[in-house]
Amino acid sequence: MNWTQKLWIAPILLMLALGCDRFSYREQYVGDFDFTTIRSLPDSSDHDSSTTIFAGTVSLYNDDALLLHFKPDDSIAPNIAKDGALTVPGFVASGGSFVGSFGDADHLNFTSEFRSYTAQRVRYVVTGVRK
Repeated sequence: MNWTQKLWIAPILLMLALGCDRFSYREQYVGDFDFTTIRSLPDSSDHDSSTTIFAGTVSLYNDDALLLHFKPDDSIAPNIAKDGALTVPGFVASGGSFVGSFGDADHLNFTSEFRSYTAQRVRYVVTGVRK
């Protein structure tokens, strides 16, 4: 192997090492979770609220996100930082709010608020515990 071939190997190995680090931190959060979702309508005069318990999943999604399937008919794909913080880029800009994180690899919490198609404010408070 000549010296020019050796020069190409170093950047390739560096890219592989950086790429593995980028994705490996997300894998600790993947698995089956028991989710409890409290759905409320904060502006409702009758204080409408319901609770759903669902055996859902957390799976890898795109480059930086996880797919949280937390209700039978609902899921969200927030980005996850190395410290476990969850964010949904663009969601806040569209008038919604989202705050969430993994306390550790086995516990997550998030609160999401948005307007429904009828312009009613809807709030989800979600907790997840690994099975």
